[in-house]
Amino acid sequence: MLIADIGHIAFRVPDVDVSVKYVTEVLGMLEVERIGDTAYVTQGSPYPSVWPQCNHHIMEFTGGSEGPEFDHIGLIAQDQAALDEIRARAIAIGAKIDESVTSEPGIPELLRIVAPTGHVIDTYVEMEQVERDYQPKGVMTHRLAHAFMWTQDVKGLVEFLIDVFGFKASDWIGTPEDPYIGFLRCHLEHHTIAVGRGPIEGVHHYAMEVPGTADLGRLGDQLARSGLGYMWGLGRHGGGDNIASYHVAPDGLLVEVYADMQKIAGDGWKPRHWSVEDPRGGNLWGEMPGDFQKLMAPHAPIAQR
Repeated sequence: MLIADIGHIAFRVPDVDVSVKYVTEVLGMLEVERIGDTAYVTQGSPYPSVWPQCNHHIMEFTGGSEGPEFDHIGLIAQDQAALDEIRARAIAIGAKIDESVTSEPGIPELLRIVAPTGHVIDTYVEMEQVERDYQPKGVMTHRLAHAFMWTQDVKGLVEFLIDVFGFKASDWIGTPEDPYIGFLRCHLEHHTIAVGRGPIEGVHHYAMEVPGTADLGRLGDQLARSGLGYMWGLGRHGGGDNIASYHVAPDGLLVEVYADMQKIAGDGWKPRHWSVEDPRGGNLWGEMPGDFQKLMAPHAPIAQR
């Protein structure tokens, strides 16, 4: 695999303070620094032996937009050779490489590629490590786990991610020829990026992992105390088998928090196909809720540059 994992995701939001307050007080993150209108937010390791060591950031929030917008996603390359291979693949298919952005705070060197759909993807090998011994608030999530991209050209974006970044298809809702949702992996987890058919080019949601379902119960209580609540869940997705919940953050971003995602080892896995009409692709426990269309409303279109 060329990609080791998702590294971070960046959004433009109306009010940075609102976004930072939510991820720190509800999801247990920590603001590392703020440069101009951009806040860089991280979280500590769930493993006590390495607790103080954090990546410089897993999320970025830049203020000043009218509503939430997707700025870019960051992917971690396996090594420099993998990063060079990704560049070569992008050049070979004529993909746009933005040479005006080659670094950002915490990342000394990055490769910025713009997908044909307009999604901006930064790839890098190293991120600065910072030591932050803090007491997390809320329900501490394990990690930034995946992003669900929205596009009107699912097949095109899926093929781009496979051809340039080396992702593998795990499952489909629809078919590979006419996909509604494609689930893509770069390691053991069932998906690191999902691509779904939507009314806009952008991001439908980002997802955080927690250790178990008890944490999802605690999150529900925390959301209620914060004046929020689950939009949908708990349910168990067919695509990924994860026990999932969804809620809308105060900044308007849709957030999935889940536990227990399927692991896929080796190359013997054959992707499954659910029809769009089959609710099991979305929920193995029963029909999707009647107000599910609220979940499918636009959330974060691609930011204009």
